[in-house]
Amino acid sequence: MPRCLAFALLAGFLAAADPPPLGVCLPGRVVEVHDGDTLTVEVRYLLKVRLVDCWAPELKRPVLRDGEAVIDRKTGRTIMEDNPEGMRSRDHLRSLALGKPCAVAIPIGEDIAKSLTFGRWLGRVIVNGDDLSYMQTRKPPDGGKPYAGKTREDQERIFGAESGGVGQP
Repeated sequence: MPRCLAFALLAGFLAAADPPPLGVCLPGRVVEVHDGDTLTVEVRYLLKVRLVDCWAPELKRPVLRDGEAVIDRKTGRTIMEDNPEGMRSRDHLRSLALGKPCAVAIPIGEDIAKSLTFGRWLGRVIVNGDDLSYMQTRKPPDGGKPYAGKTREDQERIFGAESGGVGQP
């Protein structure tokens, strides 16, 4: 299925009047979901992919006291706690993708460094014909909150500033 999808995408680009966008489209299989917007796809080797147009809450968030992050006096680090919204987002992405065949499309322009962030490739992952970024950011059929925002601002509006990850790529 993913090979067919990859070839269908390529054929669609070739049939268009404009040249295809620069980048790669590879068939693979989702082998790990890290959080609500990052997963690992196995092609011939493992690619860690950060979904474009998808800003999921982080798995951990700072412990707050009077609106301020609590700092560990010994280490000087912010004390973190589990973030239920981040876990909900990760679990939804797992249910959509983990262990399933996929196509991963990574746009690459003249500056390949812009296609990477924190060691992850920025890209789209398609499973069963569905764009995972879209599936994470759309409103669920039950009318509940989306599992991620399309932008950092969406994430903050939907989940609140304490959702974690705001300001991080």
